[in-house]
Amino acid sequence: MKSELKKIIKKTIVKTFNHSFIQKKLNHVNTGSRILFYHGIESEIINPRIQPIHLRFESFQKQIKYLEQNFHIISIDELYNRIKNNYKIDSRSIVITFDDGYKNNLEIVMPFLNSKKIPFSVFISTNHIDSGKRFPTYILRVAFFENPNSIIEIPFLKKTYDISSQILQNYGYQEVSRLIKTFPQEKADKIIEDIQNSLHLNYWQEMNDKYYSDQPMNWADVDELNKNNITIGSHCHDHSILHGNQMKSDVINQLKTSKEIIENRYGSCQFFCYPNGLFKDISYDAYSEVKRQFSLGLTTAMGVVLKTTNKSLIPRIIAPENFEEFKFNLNYSVIRNSFYKKEYLKFINN
Repeated sequence: MKSELKKIIKKTIVKTFNHSFIQKKLNHVNTGSRILFYHGIESEIINPRIQPIHLRFESFQKQIKYLEQNFHIISIDELYNRIKNNYKIDSRSIVITFDDGYKNNLEIVMPFLNSKKIPFSVFISTNHIDSGKRFPTYILRVAFFENPNSIIEIPFLKKTYDISSQILQNYGYQEVSRLIKTFPQEKADKIIEDIQNSLHLNYWQEMNDKYYSDQPMNWADVDELNKNNITIGSHCHDHSILHGNQMKSDVINQLKTSKEIIENRYGSCQFFCYPNGLFKDISYDAYSEVKRQFSLGLTTAMGVVLKTTNKSLIPRIIAPENFEEFKFNLNYSVIRNSFYKKEYLKFINN
């Protein structure tokens, strides 16, 4: 009942703020550029529970058309150039970014955006590019939402999860997802290893073939992006969430390893994107190291980029599937800057 009420309230707010009169008023107070972030774009979404971070290509096309009509799409390099040289930050400028490094960024996104001469950037987790390993949250989603068994045993946690109903599946997924996102990398890896071992290798292959959308690129794929002038940024080596439970040495290694691999291959790696990327997911050690190693550090905290924005804690705007929510996020982001500022000050002053 509560969740349904929240949906109704959210829909009402979105509809109100998307009214053309409200949008015009907001445009008068917009002073900063925006950075949009996506993960993957797919021609077909088979199961939204397994593929929640991938948008349908039709939805993406509609969003890009809206951006072309209402914004000036620039590269992240151009935005950085404006920030660095203290040029005007244009409120109609917008940057498009993709996180993780999925193969559909090459096969679907690049041909479409290149045909329109629209720049974008991709932030890659270098170990996933090296190894082809799927990302931990994909492994969790398959194990909890499309498992032929009714239980999952995780020896490392000394726990068994009943997944015989959708409610229990959701509960188990949320709990284990929270753990792997707050544990040190070594412990999170052990949980994922247990989950993978709970299902036969052939079953994982079947699921990986079915959910091709979550396949990471390989280096030949990333090379192709680079040849087409797509900016390649760092997203850690292991997609490690750089929270306060990570050892400082591990944080430094995650950043340094990824940056060096990209630099050795492409000559430059100026930009970093924090995995998960909310302020609660970023330790002060991580922030300090990103500040030392990179020209820009991008978060997932909502807001617009101002001249005064900390270059190592840049806000971005998520691009949801729903078109009305997409417009709402773009046009409401300037108001959300007050929330961003509050969280930023809390982070810096702690």
